[in-house]
Amino acid sequence: MWPKWSFAGLRIHLNNNFIMQHDSVIKIDWRIWPSLSIVVRKTLLQLCPDGQEQLADGFYYRFLANDSRLSTILTLLENSGLKPWRQIESRNLKSEFYFAHGRHYEAEDFEAFSLLQTLGDRKLQNYIWPADDGTLQVKQPYFKRKKLIDVANIYSLLVSADIRSGLEQAGFRGMVFKPVVPQEQDAVVPLDNLWELTSDQRMPPLSDYCTFFDEQGNPVKGSAETGYQYIEDFYPINELHYPTESVREWPWDFALTHELFSYGGTRHRRRLVVSKRFYNFCQERKLKLDWIPVRIDPD
Repeated sequence: MWPKWSFAGLRIHLNNNFIMQHDSVIKIDWRIWPSLSIVVRKTLLQLCPDGQEQLADGFYYRFLANDSRLSTILTLLENSGLKPWRQIESRNLKSEFYFAHGRHYEAEDFEAFSLLQTLGDRKLQNYIWPADDGTLQVKQPYFKRKKLIDVANIYSLLVSADIRSGLEQAGFRGMVFKPVVPQEQDAVVPLDNLWELTSDQRMPPLSDYCTFFDEQGNPVKGSAETGYQYIEDFYPINELHYPTESVREWPWDFALTHELFSYGGTRHRRRLVVSKRFYNFCQERKLKLDWIPVRIDPD
């Protein structure tokens, strides 16, 4: 039997006075679908008649929280010799199907949290590359944006000079601004109009709730020296957790995690954690970023 998972993401920490909306996705692609028996395929489509609307040669369905069909289908697939992909190692295309929980936050949900992570525009992130010395290289047009704030990567933001000035005037703590350069070698751009925003401060270690895995899929303790993969149940986007006592009087608005996170190969990075004060700064100025709550677990 598989380890127990939190059905439809129902493991919710109510100490934060926060209840999020959840759903779960099952995707069985064309490599696995034909290997299932006719009876199993018929049963899946009887339970979810529109399970092939988005994937004609397989099965795709999004389940809302508390949908009793989800546990029935997971058991059916288990009995057929399949298991959900844990996203630790490369997926076994013959025996592992895609399964994930989704979290859906509302704007008012973030009012319950003192610390958060940021998410940004994936298109912008595709235009940002670190040079050998770690300096960010950004596509030329972004240097001309009068007002810009976005996520450069998991450990920093990209901000225009106007936003930098506002942050400095507000007196945010833990900020470090680094110059960025254009990707195009012959580009003529205002270099002082775009900055990488990161931090030189470190968060305390994460709580024991957070489980890391090495490349072989073995659970390990998070480390400040070696990057490991953090897996939270079946959530593609995971939340960080800290013990209450370690952040009770946390003084910084920007800080990087104590732990390094592995993103494949030699890509080992820390994550940027920001304060509710910075969230309020962005909301007041209508600066668009997406956010992930940072959980404060009871001691």
